[in-house]
Amino acid sequence: MSAVDGKPAPGGPGLEPRWTSSAKSGVGTAFDQRSLVWFTISFGIVDEVYYPRVDQANTRDFGLLVTAADGAPPLFSEEKRDTRSVVHLLAPGVPGYRLVNRCADGRYEIEKVVITDPERDVLLQRVRFRPLEGAVEDYRVFALVAPHIGNQGYGNDGWRGEYKGVPMLFAQRNSIAMALASNTAWRGRSIGYVGVNDGWHQVREYGHLRDEFTLARDGNVALTGEIDLASCIRSVDGARVAEFVLALAFGTGAAEAAHRARMSLASDFDRIVDAYVKGWRGFHDRTVGPRLGAHTTKPDEMRVAAKDELASKADESTRATANGGQDGPRDRAPVQLPQSVLDLFWSSAATVAVHEDKRALGALIASLSIPWGQSKGDHELGGYHLVWPRDLVESAGGLLAAGHPHLARRSLRYLMSTQEADGSWPQNMWLDGTPYWRGMQLDEVALPILFAELLKREGELADLDPWPMTRKAAGFILRHGPVTEQDRWEEDSGYSPFTLAAQVAALIVAADCAEQAGDGVSAQVLRDTADAWNENIERWTYVRETEFARLAGVDGYYARIGPSELIDRDPTSPSVSRYVDVRNRPAGMERVPYENLVSPDALALVRFGLRDANDPDHEHRSGHRCAAAESHFHGAGLASLQQRRLRGARGRSAIRRHGHRTGLAAARGGTRALRAGARSRESGDAPAGRHARAGERRRDDTGAGMGHGRRS
Repeated sequence: MSAVDGKPAPGGPGLEPRWTSSAKSGVGTAFDQRSLVWFTISFGIVDEVYYPRVDQANTRDFGLLVTAADGAPPLFSEEKRDTRSVVHLLAPGVPGYRLVNRCADGRYEIEKVVITDPERDVLLQRVRFRPLEGAVEDYRVFALVAPHIGNQGYGNDGWRGEYKGVPMLFAQRNSIAMALASNTAWRGRSIGYVGVNDGWHQVREYGHLRDEFTLARDGNVALTGEIDLASCIRSVDGARVAEFVLALAFGTGAAEAAHRARMSLASDFDRIVDAYVKGWRGFHDRTVGPRLGAHTTKPDEMRVAAKDELASKADESTRATANGGQDGPRDRAPVQLPQSVLDLFWSSAATVAVHEDKRALGALIASLSIPWGQSKGDHELGGYHLVWPRDLVESAGGLLAAGHPHLARRSLRYLMSTQEADGSWPQNMWLDGTPYWRGMQLDEVALPILFAELLKREGELADLDPWPMTRKAAGFILRHGPVTEQDRWEEDSGYSPFTLAAQVAALIVAADCAEQAGDGVSAQVLRDTADAWNENIERWTYVRETEFARLAGVDGYYARIGPSELIDRDPTSPSVSRYVDVRNRPAGMERVPYENLVSPDALALVRFGLRDANDPDHEHRSGHRCAAAESHFHGAGLASLQQRRLRGARGRSAIRRHGHRTGLAAARGGTRALRAGARSRESGDAPAGRHARAGERRRDDTGAGMGHGRRS
């Protein structure tokens, strides 16, 4: 697949590469295991495309440029910057997209359908270019791809060539290659170094590809091809449009990628779309809840409506005076889930499933994105497309609640296979278990224990025996807890209410497992340690008579993190350091009084069953947020303080009365709530308040509502 002629681009290696925004409008992949391609979209175009693993990005972005043809009014328009984009799902709950991008100046509209071929490693886009002023012949359209193969912007080779007489554009780094092909003719093709002589700069300056370079080696390169619009004009809905299909194919060499591109282009596009949609509908056939219907397919509208309508319904519930259940004030009144929430539920279930790898089954990465990508380059290999054990447990717990126990079970198998010899897991890791960041977060050691127990309670362990994993993880917690090197926000060390709650609950689960395995001595040690730590949670994390408490008129509240020095001292003593060092703050502002750091983390004490939400001493009532208040987790300032105390019942009685069962009653409760919602919608009645509210809470407990640190 070498270049067909020789005009290499000068000026390599190009500008230092950067990634793009992590503000995604959508993510997608075929549900079929044969297709090892994932994609993201934002601002109306495709961004990162991943292959052959969900942790390996290969592009920065893939969009279109539009200019005016000779004789037409001047124009240079970049799709991602100069259009207003509306995103549509191909069908409810299906992570395939129809993008409608309208030029900000009203001169054209681009409609694109974006999917991957379920049968092969190819990203496909069917593009319809519709002039709003003038005719198709008045415009020129260019496809622009920025290869970042293997998570690297530098070190890429790009060239234009042919595969069995079919013109294409190629890029390769090491053994991974990509081929860009079209089902219509190219009017021109060029390879260049980004920021020097790439197609964007040529089209911006001249309105066309003046220099059609054939080769650019070992650099930050870009592939640009001009579509021959005259060869693909057709009538759609009575209007003349240019319609073409672009295939971005991948393989272990250029020939393999090119062959896959031709295979996909030789297939009927509508048939491929049907197969893509059918695969995800098969996934939803097993998802619990009301059946899919012809509801909204605009994700942005769906999210806004769900947020507003659910808030309104929840407010009605918490203000009701009638008690609709037996479990206390959280179950006050019926809540009928709005249709927008149900639509968002289906879409969310698919979005979580998209993040699973198709070879390392059970491995769910945190996000198909690179945070602050515009400022990140080759030195930031990982981004968020890594496995965080905490995020994996949360995602797998959500899938279990949504009715996909087989997916959750293989996540537990993945955790069992990536556990370190000392019983811990890395802060985050590549799919093969290789650590990336080297911090230690003890909640990430505790949560896999709780996840295994959840699967056990749901009767979904099948052939898995998690006791060896649990024993090693509990041993690590005993040796290294209760102080965590990093809290779940990945910022600070000390006593974190969330991490403490996870550790104590995990030790109780491990004690039960040890007892069932016939190891009574270990079981007693685990329970005694859990009791001792539980008894000290308020001593380590609860503060009183602070400035914030006085402002709110409360006795006290839980801090986000307590300094490790509190372990052997009275926290009210002046000799105790009352400061913590917070990372990622401006110079000179790193040290913050720990009592000024507040967050909802203390709610984990209730969710994991260590504190009773209905205890008179707790006064944590339905309709009240955590009394720790709303604030930026860096301690940027208090937004509001509630008028209720969040004060836990101490001692062993909290564990003995509530144990870990409250925190782990999860997936089945969420399933019942959704089914109740389905019945109520079919009958026209609202579901019982107990089911609606309890289902909401229990889905939280499985992990769907646990924080993702900065990946929120």
